[in-house]
Amino acid sequence: MDVLDVLWAPPIRWTVSLAVHAIILFLIYRFAVRGIKWSRLSKNLKARFFSRKKGRSVEPKKKERAVEPKEKAKKLALAEFIRKAGIRSGLRMEYFVVLIPIVIAIMVVIFGAVFFVPGESSDARGQTPLPTPLPSPSPTSESEEIEPRSMDENATPMDKIIVIAALIALAPYGFYVYVQKRRRIRYEREFARFLFELSELLRGGLDPVAGVIELASSATPEVYRRMESLAAHIDLLAKQLKWGMTFEEGMFELAKRLKSELIEKYTYLVVQASRIGGGIGDVIMQCSADMEKTFALEREKDAELREYILIIYIAQFILVAMLVMLQQMVIPALQSMSVASGAEAVTSFGFAIAPLNIDFPRAFFHIMMINGFASGIIGGIMSEGDARQGIKHSVILVTVSFVVCLVFLI
Repeated sequence: MDVLDVLWAPPIRWTVSLAVHAIILFLIYRFAVRGIKWSRLSKNLKARFFSRKKGRSVEPKKKERAVEPKEKAKKLALAEFIRKAGIRSGLRMEYFVVLIPIVIAIMVVIFGAVFFVPGESSDARGQTPLPTPLPSPSPTSESEEIEPRSMDENATPMDKIIVIAALIALAPYGFYVYVQKRRRIRYEREFARFLFELSELLRGGLDPVAGVIELASSATPEVYRRMESLAAHIDLLAKQLKWGMTFEEGMFELAKRLKSELIEKYTYLVVQASRIGGGIGDVIMQCSADMEKTFALEREKDAELREYILIIYIAQFILVAMLVMLQQMVIPALQSMSVASGAEAVTSFGFAIAPLNIDFPRAFFHIMMINGFASGIIGGIMSEGDARQGIKHSVILVTVSFVVCLVFLI
């Protein structure tokens, strides 16, 4: 066995590769995000090198001084610049929710492939295996039962590792999509309540700007309790109107922050009514009533489609139960009737059964995982018209099926 084979074994090779990638990512973050200059880096390296050469301490001197207002202003300006750059470049929370779990899932697959998957031994590397003579067939008695093969005997654990990595990659994004949907629905219902309260003030004689400011300043606790999530946005809208922003611009900014197509549509109607003038309170009241009718229709649609989602869950659980029963009861009986010598066994019905050489647990495992993922995506498309909304169903179905496989199959 060569020394290089020992030093460049797969675990050491993967560890070195991960360390190099981590250093590269750290340098990219250090120089691209935080903006440290190369001259400053070279200056620090020279100071450390010469201090180490002369035998002095390598730790930099700590200067205890108060933060100057100019330096604090520079830091605030840099933070504001980074925030604006992130907004202009289109960086959204979805990118972090998707990319970070995917990186973690890839690392799980790599570590699983290195440390948990059995491979060739170092002694056998580079050597040609000698042909082994085939064992002579030995007759088996009828009373002998052949134990079914398990997945751990013939298959690698990469199937389980890949499923775990897929759950790690999909679960955060599915949860994020679900939370965003719930927040959007809450914003839409509270926005309808906001329009109703604003229409009451406008019908009392106030103009739209004064109505929003009055609603934000002298709102009763009951009103804010019914608009708990929208209260901060209403306060910001009132401050913008006090600073000189027009009612049209403020409403469009509010709709842009809430990120809802329904709110944007009714905001456009409210703004057009305010530009035309005359009976704007009645128009806003009608917009609020239309939004409430839309919510009632959506609740009715969700109640009808919930039955189909329930059918998808029941179908997956029935499939899991049938495959478990096949593995626990039917497959062992068929394997016990087959002959170990390779000859066919004839049943009482006259059918011939050939020896079974199929990894049934692994095949059933793949069927459960693929069907669970596909059923969840189909459920999201059927219920809400968006495949992203089906990720949460896929995660639930795959997780339950995976636990059942760990307990009964593998």
